[in-house]
Amino acid sequence: MTESIRSSRVAVVTDRRQARLLTDPRSAGFIYPFLGEERSTTGAAAWAGCSLTTMAYRVGVLHAAGLLELTRVEARPGRPITYYQSSHDAYRVPLAATGYTDHQDQARRIGAPIYRRITDAYSHALLHSGTAARLISRTADGRITSTDEPPERTRRGHPLLFKDRALELTAEQADWLCAQLDATLQQLSDTPPLNTRPRHTYAVMLAAVPLED
Repeated sequence: MTESIRSSRVAVVTDRRQARLLTDPRSAGFIYPFLGEERSTTGAAAWAGCSLTTMAYRVGVLHAAGLLELTRVEARPGRPITYYQSSHDAYRVPLAATGYTDHQDQARRIGAPIYRRITDAYSHALLHSGTAARLISRTADGRITSTDEPPERTRRGHPLLFKDRALELTAEQADWLCAQLDATLQQLSDTPPLNTRPRHTYAVMLAAVPLED
């Protein structure tokens, strides 16, 4: 499902330096705080969860590359506060402008830190669950399973789910599955906090991909 873009300020990137900064996993996230919104370096660092020194360096790089615009300077005693915003609200980066050799190279390199983040968190939960074995078996309905037997909750009581499965689906079933997964994720993303109970950040990754097409 294609995400809606709230603005028509979409730039097609042809500059290789800009393309690298926007698609390299090591640098891509630093423009996120400024996409369609004005922020100071301090505010962006808080948004991204990095140090002020790191964000200040990245802001300089993005500004020099033409991806950030200086919007205003707020005078105050001592050092003034400088605000920036992305030069466009969205960027479309053609594969030809990137340093990736093909779609597979791009997907693997951009996906690597995402997969690593999830598997690191998963392995951390396994480490503290007391299980240190892998179970290979045939289920009552004849399916072969291979699992680490992950806990249903982490040691701090947070629910956990980590499953994958190859399913034989009709086109209608696949349409239904994709719609259900997308709707659930969208609903949770759009729902504002209804109470002050503690909240925890989850890494959620959904995929339903035909293995042969």
